[in-house]
Amino acid sequence: MAIILTAEDWAEIYYALDTKTMRIQSGLYHKFRNDLEDKRKWIHHLERILAKIGPDGEDAAKAGIEPFVS
Repeated sequence: MAIILTAEDWAEIYYALDTKTMRIQSGLYHKFRNDLEDKRKWIHHLERILAKIGPDGEDAAKAGIEPFVS
């Protein structure tokens, strides 16, 4: 079964990741509050994902990234 993501789905994913990144950066995400190295790595990881899917998820939607198949 394939899950097809719409442009709106990709935009929602983008903003969820962006919000999580901002919360980690500002110290509001408790898990990384005291571990600066993990915090740095996680922010870098999320920023790479955000760059890949593009602003508002547009790049992912346009590229037709393969749907998830379970």
